[in-house]
Amino acid sequence: MQRRVASQVGLEEEIMAKVDEQYNHLKGIIDEQKEGAKNIIRNLESVQNYRPPPQNFTIETLEDLNTFSTQVDKMIQSMKSNLSTSQFLEILKQKKAVEDYQN
Repeated sequence: MQRRVASQVGLEEEIMAKVDEQYNHLKGIIDEQKEGAKNIIRNLESVQNYRPPPQNFTIETLEDLNTFSTQVDKMIQSMKSNLSTSQFLEILKQKKAVEDYQN
């Protein structure tokens, strides 16, 4: 009888160990799935907050570049004319403006 009781106690301990092992395994899977869900939600929120550039963004950029190009061309022409008329003070002023563009 004592053997039978000892055998049942040993069997009960073995079953509890297996149940605990299965529980820990399932808990690990759930924690992994929870972390994956959090990452998916974070990614969806970032997609939701995305605002595409305006439709005329390229046109505005090209217009700004053309304006800048025109200004630079005017400065070059002005410098050439100042060189030919020996207006060195004007050349120094324009050189300063070019340095400001570079910065």
